[in-house]
Amino acid sequence: MVRLKTRYVLFQLAFPDSLNDCINEPGNQRVFLSTLSGISAGQLVGLLRLSIQKNFGDQGSALVQTTFSVKYFSQKTGVGIIRCHREAVDLVMAAMFFITSIDGRECIMSGIGISGSIKKAEVRAVNRARALIKMVKAKGLQIDIQELQEVSMETFNEVNLE
Repeated sequence: MVRLKTRYVLFQLAFPDSLNDCINEPGNQRVFLSTLSGISAGQLVGLLRLSIQKNFGDQGSALVQTTFSVKYFSQKTGVGIIRCHREAVDLVMAAMFFITSIDGRECIMSGIGISGSIKKAEVRAVNRARALIKMVKAKGLQIDIQELQEVSMETFNEVNLE
């Protein structure tokens, strides 16, 4: 019997009002700050499966069918972790790219990183949140930094409990 090998994809779902709602990370990657949404993890799985079916057909759907799930999703930050089969990582990343609107509202869904273990994915999410807090403080933007810090710790605690 062969063990199923999975990967964990760290992603961000953002609903920006405009391109001015973002800051640039090192490497010219944009981080959008307006991410509040009413979408649940179950709806997200459905949207991703629909995107994979639409863009890659039955073969793509079959590749992600076995281990595909959203392990964590924060509606406050829009950051989440998806578990998928190792061979389907590229399909999942491409499917995220093709999702441009949810419930008639424009969105941007981008992959942040891929990991072999959920522990490393959650550590990367927390480190990214801390770096984001530092960038926000350095730029002097008007957002609730205390809330970002709470969400950072909330992310770490929620994923550890699962």
